[in-house]
Amino acid sequence: MDNNDNLQDYRLDTMDKKLDSLTSKMETFMDAMNGLKIQFEKMSSDTSDLLKLEDAINSHDKRIRKLELAPAEHGAARWNYIIDYTFKALVAAGVGFILMKVGLK
Repeated sequence: MDNNDNLQDYRLDTMDKKLDSLTSKMETFMDAMNGLKIQFEKMSSDTSDLLKLEDAINSHDKRIRKLELAPAEHGAARWNYIIDYTFKALVAAGVGFILMKVGLK
C-alpha cells in the first residue's frame, strides 16, 4: 500500500507542478495580451491622429495650389474677356456685312 500511496502522491505532486506551471504561463500570456491590447489602442489613436493630419495637409496643399495659380487664372480671365468681346465684334461685323449685302440698311 505504501508503494501505491507514494505513486499516487508522486502523480498528484507532478500534476500540481504542471498545473502551477500552466497557471503561471497563462498569467504571463494574459499580461502579454493586455499589453498588446494597450499598444493596439494607442496605435489606433495614433493612426486616427495621423489621418487627421494627412487631411489637414491635403487641404493646405489645395489652398497653396489655388494661391499659386491665382495670377495665371487672373491673366487667363483677362484674355478670355478680350477674346470674348473680339469674337462678338467679329460676329457683329459679319452679320452687318451680310445684312448690307442683302440690302438691309
